[in-house]
Amino acid sequence: MHDLRRYRLGMRLFLVILASISLWLCPQSGFAADHSGARKSGSTALHVAQTAPAEGNLSAGQYERIRAQTLANARMIVGPKTRNPHLATIGVDSSVLAVVAEQRIYLQSHVAMQSVDSSLLQSQGTTLSGTSRGNSGTPSQPNASPPLPRMSQRISCSSPTIRSVNGRNSGVVFTPIEPDNYYRIEGCGFGSTPGSVRLQPDLRNIQTGANSRSLSMELDSPASWTDDEITVHIDPTLSGVSDFPVDMVVHLANGREVPLLGCMFVAVRGEPLLLKTIPAAWVKLDATFASSRPITQLEYLTPPVASEEIPSDAIGSSVLVVRSDREPFASGRDLYDFSQLSPGWVVESLQLNQFGVRCPGNKVPAESKGTWAATWTPRGFSISWARETCTSSANPAFNFTLNSSQYAARVWLIGPAGTQPMRNGF
Repeated sequence: MHDLRRYRLGMRLFLVILASISLWLCPQSGFAADHSGARKSGSTALHVAQTAPAEGNLSAGQYERIRAQTLANARMIVGPKTRNPHLATIGVDSSVLAVVAEQRIYLQSHVAMQSVDSSLLQSQGTTLSGTSRGNSGTPSQPNASPPLPRMSQRISCSSPTIRSVNGRNSGVVFTPIEPDNYYRIEGCGFGSTPGSVRLQPDLRNIQTGANSRSLSMELDSPASWTDDEITVHIDPTLSGVSDFPVDMVVHLANGREVPLLGCMFVAVRGEPLLLKTIPAAWVKLDATFASSRPITQLEYLTPPVASEEIPSDAIGSSVLVVRSDREPFASGRDLYDFSQLSPGWVVESLQLNQFGVRCPGNKVPAESKGTWAATWTPRGFSISWARETCTSSANPAFNFTLNSSQYAARVWLIGPAGTQPMRNGF
């Protein structure tokens, strides 16, 4: 008789707890429908999932529904937006900026450039600094500049020769971005009659997918062409062209050509763009195991779209990664490689947002193992993720355990104005 009363009391307690969890998960209609990991169209998903085993008095279907709703109700913890430390202020590699700084210092030390603000010339930390952040990214038209003072002595040569451009005899960087859009070509045998100067694509080294074409360089003034010096600049409104390797070619009035090989063109930068999707081929997800088997759920969603199984705060992110299993699994690291972006495009900044679960019917916070961190790499970044464990129980009638890890990343790119970051668009 006493055993029967204890059994009835235990069953009543179980029903109360189960009803409370049902209301917490879905207050209007009870448990949500089982989507079996399906996602709406428009989201590229890499999905690895297995049917979760029954636990306690929960069937496999009941456990799966509670798991899905627990993950969907996770609270987003917003992380800071961090900038790629490998880039300068407008998204140009620091090694390229070092060359531009060297060219500017040469001009500053050899010539009085009256048309350029001296404070800009003296800045070495931010060289390609003319891109406007308040408009489409095109620099303003510079004021007409007077002829630059001559700074070389006449020398004789047996044939037309380029000795240097802005002090360099190789690896010259050309850009239409002010105030570095000034180029002094020194040499001999150019003649007194003006010809033309062009930047030709270096077909030996050009990258696949680069938007390149022959670019004309303009004389600073009618007096900018002499037998031993030529001063030119690039159209500052130029856009729709990628970064690409170039050869500078001086076309003389008599039809001869004088080349300077192995140079580089750096385009005007546009505004940073939020990346809508990250191809799965660019990501190496950690091979996550529980005991000696793969975890039951590993999903890579790009972009995450509205669903009853994912947190609503994840919508609008570049990617959402979800891991879960009934058993514990170790924390790990995912690698993101953006080396397949169009030429000149790079990751400008990153925001990592993690999600903390709330255990159903349990006010005790989930236990966390591991550390969240985003680390920059030369080709992109890596994300170290942690794992949470939540448990709700009323033994022996009811037991629910979930180990999970969820994060969403927002990624911004920057690159040449008027071009696309991916060869096939977003």
